[in-house]
Amino acid sequence: MKEREKQGVTRVKVVLTKEEAAQLLAICARGEERTVAEAVRRLKRSQTSRHGSSCGGWRPALEVIPEE
Repeated sequence: MKEREKQGVTRVKVVLTKEEAAQLLAICARGEERTVAEAVRRLKRSQTSRHGSSCGGWRPALEVIPEE
């Protein structure tokens, strides 16, 4: 068993823009949120209010895969 598994460590890969990363870091540095999850929720709320309501939700832009 790996050392990380013994300690209960979970690795998470997060994909952010530079602007989002800077905002998230600023939120954490100011100590406004106790957990990263709370900071991410705050970041999402601020983006939603800035870009308007997202009633339809996010939809991926995928290419059509032809059936053969």
